[in-house]
Amino acid sequence: MPQFDTTFFSSLFFWSIVSFGIMLVFLWKFALPSVFDILDTREQRIRDSLDEAERQRKEAEQRLAEYDAKVKAASEEAERHMDQARQRAQRLLDDNHQKLEAETTRMLSEARQEIEKEQRQAIQGVKSTAIGLAVQLTERILEKNLSDEDRSKFTDEALREVEAFYAARR
Repeated sequence: MPQFDTTFFSSLFFWSIVSFGIMLVFLWKFALPSVFDILDTREQRIRDSLDEAERQRKEAEQRLAEYDAKVKAASEEAERHMDQARQRAQRLLDDNHQKLEAETTRMLSEARQEIEKEQRQAIQGVKSTAIGLAVQLTERILEKNLSDEDRSKFTDEALREVEAFYAARR
């Protein structure tokens, strides 16, 4: 085996170290810088991507906070509008209730006045009829015709008596 021959082994060892050194220098000078550049570029891209991801995460959190604030503000605005609508509806209801009560009071007052007027007219009619009947009855009883003056006198007396009677009843 020639590779284990001591004379040949030392020269083989020497040339292996020299060729390894040349190859190492060649790699160090030409191949490794481009590999390191590629690795540095890749590392920089990864860092940039991580920085961009962090920036986007912060931006997303900020937008989420803004969105939450807008939703809260919109909810409060809607609640405020609902409260205003409720208050307006209550005011309208109260106004309508007051108008209805005023109209009812007015109508009751008018109805009472109308009833009192009709009652007075009815009482006056009853009085007139009663007096007329009383005068006719008196004429028949006395069997004579009364003069217009006597009739007026008896009528006035009877009216006073009837009015006194009704005034005493009230």
